[in-house]
Amino acid sequence: MNKYRTQEDSFAELRAGMDALKSSLPASGLISDSEMRRAMRKKSLWLNRVVIGELIILPLIVVFLFRLAYVMDMNLWLVVTFVVCALPDAVLDFRTLAVSKKWIQDDTLVELSRKLIRQKKERQYQTIISTSLMVPWLIWCVYEFLKGSIDYFPMDAFLWTWGGMSVFCLIVSLCIIISIYRKAQRTNNEMIASLREFVENE
Repeated sequence: MNKYRTQEDSFAELRAGMDALKSSLPASGLISDSEMRRAMRKKSLWLNRVVIGELIILPLIVVFLFRLAYVMDMNLWLVVTFVVCALPDAVLDFRTLAVSKKWIQDDTLVELSRKLIRQKKERQYQTIISTSLMVPWLIWCVYEFLKGSIDYFPMDAFLWTWGGMSVFCLIVSLCIIISIYRKAQRTNNEMIASLREFVENE
């Protein structure tokens, strides 16, 4: 029963997304190929902005971590590990998150739909892998931040503080990741549904 309800909710979400996209198109309902491509560019604009923003913020985070490591006497391997994991992940976002203008301009609408479907699957795998790597790194980061206080507090107090801060940081990070992931998947679903309807009605 829950399986059917989940499927119905997914279809309802797709229909709602398709209706939202239609509302931005001409009222006549008769749209051209160029108008559909323009709608796709508009719909995917926020995805491309997230990727560009990520590349801008990443160097700032690295500089901040190096400075923090120096001030707090943290292990520099913490920063190196972050760079090794985060940089490839950010570059991969150009394939799994951003929707290339070249795709929209040059590909057929059928091919664009296929790429968006592939992108959804790849984004899912990327999110699982990157999140799995983030969890131990974040716990390590909190430890390095707190380790200077080990000599000043009882071990049980240190462990409770470490655990509490780690859980808090993980919850905040996971909420951000899940929010972006779900919105990105929903955007792809809406674009795919609109492309399919357009192709079928041609």
